[in-house]
Amino acid sequence: MNVVAISRQVGSWGDEIAGMVAEQLGLQLTTREQMHIMAQACDDDFKRACSIYADEVPNRFWDRHFFSSSANMSLFESLTFDLASKGNVVILGRGAQVVLSAIPGVFRARVVAPHEVRVQRIMEKKGITQEEAERFVSWYGHQRRKLIERVYRTNLNDWSLYDLILNTSELSKETGAHILSSAIKKKAEQVEYPNQKEKLTRMALIKSIEVKVKKQQSASFLQDIKVLDGGDGNIRLTGFVHRNSAREEAEEIARAQEGVTGVENNLVVINDFND
Repeated sequence: MNVVAISRQVGSWGDEIAGMVAEQLGLQLTTREQMHIMAQACDDDFKRACSIYADEVPNRFWDRHFFSSSANMSLFESLTFDLASKGNVVILGRGAQVVLSAIPGVFRARVVAPHEVRVQRIMEKKGITQEEAERFVSWYGHQRRKLIERVYRTNLNDWSLYDLILNTSELSKETGAHILSSAIKKKAEQVEYPNQKEKLTRMALIKSIEVKVKKQQSASFLQDIKVLDGGDGNIRLTGFVHRNSAREEAEEIARAQEGVTGVENNLVVINDFND
């Protein structure tokens, strides 16, 4: 099973190369239409966050609202794990290289090019002036980077996140795709990961539970809650809540989820004044 996460700079040909790689390797490329279908399937409280995930660039009006809820980070992770669990897929952007960094066998790549090269390509692609292309590249790149770095609290220039960084400044799209496809095949030939699908499916479940628990804690100023895999259907709740009743409610939510056989509640109550 192949799972590929491709991060890219605007104008680097990352989108085009991702499509070619998917075609060459017989993988499913996650399309914007698929993302929007996923967004529509989210419940009402998370529709806006899911829409940002689908479009990958936050709307300024909802920017403050989006980042005020740590449940949105868990939501992004859950959606990414769900996509990856389907197998033989290319996930384009959306911080997938960060979310899937601990999953063995996932190939993570970043496609880049110098700023002036990317501006020229956008000029040609969109038929706009250099000044307009400069603004587009700067704004779009800033918004995309801000979203991923603020959601996942990581630096996209942390090169340890990637198996391969592809500079397309002097490459054609076809050559870039060939290099990336070859690297993906070579890695897949070296080691097999028979339990990868099961692990991804399990992580999708774990993160979906984390979303529901954090949603219940949305009024709390303490949001450092994690749901961890305890193995054999068991999960562990860690972090902090602001009252004992919230701790108990979080456990009830977790126990009610299909696939959960046991809950180890390690949540710490910081402030019990409200009970």
